[in-house]
Amino acid sequence: MPKQHDLKCSTRFFQDVWDRLKTFEIRKDDREFNTGDTLLLREYSLHGGFSNRVIICKVGYKIKHNDFREGIKPGYCVLGLIDNLNVEDFKLF
Repeated sequence: MPKQHDLKCSTRFFQDVWDRLKTFEIRKDDREFNTGDTLLLREYSLHGGFSNRVIICKVGYKIKHNDFREGIKPGYCVLGLIDNLNVEDFKLF
């Protein structure tokens, strides 16, 4: 069963995902991410906190440390992002 993950994303990387220049996320693999899961990427800066921008996308592909030991640190994964939906003026209910 696919899950939804609510994640902070620093402004520097968030903007590149927003502009569709960055189509992946490198994350600590502590949430049992799987293909088909939905990511709610919330723009966050240390100085300003959360903004009102969110990207809703799906995990289309996942590579774990065991899949590529030479390139991925133990405990981390690379998630391929698909179906991005950019949302301005996002409010949590």
